[in-house]
Parts: sequence; C-alpha cells; structure tokens
Amino acid sequence: MHHFDFLPISEEVINLIEEIPLPRQVRSLDSIHIGSAHLISELIDGVITYDKDMQQALTELGIIWLAPKSTSLN
Repeated sequence: MHHFDFLPISEEVINLIEEIPLPRQVRSLDSIHIGSAHLISELIDGVITYDKDMQQALTELGIIWLAPKSTSLN
C-alpha cells in the first residue's frame, strides 16, 4: 500500500489562488490543487487529472497534466 501525507493548505497557496486567472468552472478543491501545483511546478513532472476544466487551467499555466487510462486490477 502507498503512503500519503496530509498537509495543511498554506497561506501562500490561498494567496496564489486569488491572483492566478482560473476558468470560472474550476471548483474550489480543484483550485487548491491547481494553486499547489503552480507553486511547486518546478519540482513536479505534472499533475494527474481527468477533470476537463482543471486540464484547461493547468494548460493555461503551462503545467503538464496527464490522464492515464485506468486498468482493471481484477
């Protein structure tokens, strides 16, 4: 099983979300993901998302996104 860490949303991410232009359709949690990705964009290879509005926002910010095909584990 993989390990995940939960981190608080930083004031820096919240301020960034308020400054960057996001499509109106982007939901609040998606905007947190987009802002976080933008903040660490030089440290990551991209973002995995299947949400079309989030993909558009990431593209506009120059952040690579991936939507890999799912495979059955059965």
